[in-house]
Amino acid sequence: MAIKYGMAQTTIKSTFSLDVETVRRLERLARAWGVNKSQVLRQVIRHAPTAPPDEAPRALALLKRIHAGGGRSASEVKQWAKRVRDERKATAAKRQARTGQARRGH
Repeated sequence: MAIKYGMAQTTIKSTFSLDVETVRRLERLARAWGVNKSQVLRQVIRHAPTAPPDEAPRALALLKRIHAGGGRSASEVKQWAKRVRDERKATAAKRQARTGQARRGH
């Protein structure tokens, strides 16, 4: 992918929450392209199709898979749920430490 650099642009600092795998992929793309993560996001968004993807077939297939047990054992599901909870707790703790706010009643 050829990346073109143009005139200086006004930028807006934004905060997004991304899952771990998406961040890893973003970092890999940045290294492979030799640019920073913001530039990767700009290029991907700039070249993304404007029409939303048709989610119906994928959603239906996912629903069928869930109803069939998802192909995972109960212990695998429990382990996955624990990892998700732990990641969320860690993120919340970092946010609290950063802002200096304590959540009351939790």
